[in-house]
Amino acid sequence: MSSVNSIFSQETRKKLTKLYKKNNWYNFLCIFFNWGVISSSIYLSMKTHNIWIYLLSITLIGSRMRGFDNLMHEASHKMLFKNKHLNKWVTCFFIAFPIFTSFTTYCKSHVLHHRFLWDPQKDPDAKRYKLMGLDKPQKKMSTFLINHIIKPLTLLHVPKYIFGTLKVNLFSKEEPLSERIARLGF
Repeated sequence: MSSVNSIFSQETRKKLTKLYKKNNWYNFLCIFFNWGVISSSIYLSMKTHNIWIYLLSITLIGSRMRGFDNLMHEASHKMLFKNKHLNKWVTCFFIAFPIFTSFTTYCKSHVLHHRFLWDPQKDPDAKRYKLMGLDKPQKKMSTFLINHIIKPLTLLHVPKYIFGTLKVNLFSKEEPLSERIARLGF
């Protein structure tokens, strides 16, 4: 595989380097924005008692929870905050714990994912995709639409997903005691 240096020009590499700079304020703003959308969705749903607002709120809250997963990914690469303790504990309390995840367990799993990318036996993500039935490319468009659009809309995969998440995160041996106490207190 070619290195990044041989693929991109020096000018492009300079532009890309700017994207690697950590920006504490921007990331605090991202976290605040996600929590603002969640809080506003809950407030509007409770205030209006409207089924359409309720369904919209569920969609918005779910999208922001997925956004937390993206932010946790950045934090696992130590790219969210300049200070490593801030990176860990802000991520724990405002991102990982609310989605029932141990940050340390996620980081260790993510390292294995990078090390064994797409190895069906060793890549934890590949195992999870297999559990969800997402491990094989679809040959027909209709099969793709059913498996990746229609089935998720029925939410039938949610119990399996929740069970897998809780199993991996509630009883993780990799989680340090300080993080476990903080998570359980949360």
